[in-house]
Amino acid sequence: EFQGHLIALLFGGGWCTPFLTFLAEFREFYSSLDHSVTPLKVVYVSLNETGEGLSQVKAMLPPSWYLASSSYSASQYLQLKYKVTLIPKLIVIKDNGDLVSEKGVRDVRRGGRKCFLQWVNITRHNPTA
Repeated sequence: EFQGHLIALLFGGGWCTPFLTFLAEFREFYSSLDHSVTPLKVVYVSLNETGEGLSQVKAMLPPSWYLASSSYSASQYLQLKYKVTLIPKLIVIKDNGDLVSEKGVRDVRRGGRKCFLQWVNITRHNPTA
């Protein structure tokens, strides 16, 4: 299902105001993209969130976005793998797990839709990166 797609891992928590602000920005960014170029799959990775807090954030996510396993070990694994210490954090990877950008929040805020094309170009011009 993810083959041939860029994957955006969005780390956050509903208790974090900067994350909620970025979530609104990223939703707008995502809806402005031409997904026929290279589809972008978004996976929300909740940090230390359960029950009602997680349900509230899930209600804010577009239906086409995915939710990483709500198990603590899965979220912790991704958090450690990508060295997530602050949220919001947006990591962009290829379908094989290779890193495209570890500064997705900055990319989106500074480059808008142009950053998506940069991510696509990185993927096409460097198939192993």
